[in-house]
Amino acid sequence: MTTNVESVHVLDEPGLYRALSSSSTVYYVNTTDTTSRPRFLRARGGGATKHGYFDDSWEVLTGLNCFPLIEGAGMSMVDAREQAEPWTLRPGRRHEYTGKDYGGLDGTDFWYVGRVVERIERLDEMPPDGELTVEERLSLDDLDSASLPTESPADWDGVTGDGLDDENPK
Repeated sequence: MTTNVESVHVLDEPGLYRALSSSSTVYYVNTTDTTSRPRFLRARGGGATKHGYFDDSWEVLTGLNCFPLIEGAGMSMVDAREQAEPWTLRPGRRHEYTGKDYGGLDGTDFWYVGRVVERIERLDEMPPDGELTVEERLSLDDLDSASLPTESPADWDGVTGDGLDDENPK
């Protein structure tokens, strides 16, 4: 069963969550096992998306930040970081998923920032392997546009820890 969620603090409400945007890439957050660390999966979709080393595998989630949109708000990225909601998933916001590369000698952090999330779903179980991603959409016609921001932060789309733009590689 799938339930739409308006906002969730994933540590206070343990569960399996899916964050959907206009991208075919889908982010999953799993906090169901409260005896171990939260985990996340970036299921890389087709289309204009960059491949990352940690794609399509569950990784330890060391941080999750929900950022307010800065475009048109007269806000800087510094302001957005100060107003970020830790460990929260919320539609209409951008999210930074942080992990640690335990394969490296220094345990370097890595992160992904996806597109603006349009819908958060709480899942009872993971979809089958062949159904982890969705079709990329160019419009939001199937969603209630009144509940979504009108800004489109294209310069943030798909930014990863390497500073490259996933959705619009140069």
